[in-house]
Amino acid sequence: MQVLGKAIGDFGITMFRKILKETKKPNVIISPLSIVLGLAQLTLGSANETERELVKGLRLASPNCSHHSLHMAISTFSHRAAHIASTIYLRKALRVKPGFLMGLQRFYQSQPQRLSGQPSEDAKRINSWVEQMTSGKIKNFLSAVPVNTELILINAINFKGLWKVQFDPRATGPDSFFLENGTVLQVPMMKHPKYPVNIQFNQELQSEVIWIPFKHNMSFIVVKPLDSGRLNSVVKSLNLSDIKGPHKLRTMLVRVPKLNVNFGTELKNVLEHLGLSRIFSNPDLSRISDQPLVVSSVQHKSTMELREEGVEAAAGTSVSITRSLLQCTINRPFFFMIRDEISGIPLFLGTIKQPQPTLQKVQAHVLEAYPSTVVLPEPK
Repeated sequence: MQVLGKAIGDFGITMFRKILKETKKPNVIISPLSIVLGLAQLTLGSANETERELVKGLRLASPNCSHHSLHMAISTFSHRAAHIASTIYLRKALRVKPGFLMGLQRFYQSQPQRLSGQPSEDAKRINSWVEQMTSGKIKNFLSAVPVNTELILINAINFKGLWKVQFDPRATGPDSFFLENGTVLQVPMMKHPKYPVNIQFNQELQSEVIWIPFKHNMSFIVVKPLDSGRLNSVVKSLNLSDIKGPHKLRTMLVRVPKLNVNFGTELKNVLEHLGLSRIFSNPDLSRISDQPLVVSSVQHKSTMELREEGVEAAAGTSVSITRSLLQCTINRPFFFMIRDEISGIPLFLGTIKQPQPTLQKVQAHVLEAYPSTVVLPEPK
């Protein structure tokens, strides 16, 4: 699992750097785990050079070992803080090999479903599945399904991380967030007078590294550069493996901005840049079907909402924030990672440059983040 965690981390940060370089959106969030799960399923149907390219590009060990590890990760997270679901949509006339379907079911619990051939109807069915698997957080995932689509692999992760110590919504209020250009925004800031965190200063990155624990051995890890304008350059030189788990937590006043982040992107150009070009041009997907297939698109959408736990659950928490001498305030552009500390698997990576500038209505739950990945092969 730790080998898998490093592989997903290395692949994820490399992909994230490319996305961050190309996007003009202020906030970015992706799920490396979700993307790897989608593409790993494709390796079940690939052969020869296509399989070798996928395995190498995803930084995986031997294919069979990786499928077992991913299966273990799905099972582990499903019993703790995440629900992971996969499905496959097939054109009725496509003759799919039993071995591919058996592998999907064995390792990813993916249940085949049939496409009708009607673009709008198929898109509606797929969007309904994604919306259901993400508790309504991702809607209209696909605008349409191309009429020549033969097969669609879809993966969805529904993650609900609970703060180890709950925030009190009565303490949430406007506070300053300093943007890259020096502008100051008033954003809704959650506050806790005695939250257990770990803060270390990374000399090489000239950044604070902050661990805020979730339950179930999960962490919300923040890398906050001292210079607000250096976030992209810090991410460029960041090595996730160097961010070790915290050794000691100290209670202090913590200020964390409430977040509601949505991000979506087409990953084809990014994956080609990472050495996975063959699946889009002339792949060997003969373990799926004897009919010629080619991947036409890899779509990814993620959304994350960072907030307090419910009002009733937090009713007994002190709202006094003036007596703490030690402070941890996340009030500048930052990189974050949500990581399982046992395996080291990063469920999410993101950068926040501009939080929501207006106060949001307090709701239940602490954190909900939902990504989904789709792979669309079509005939040549």
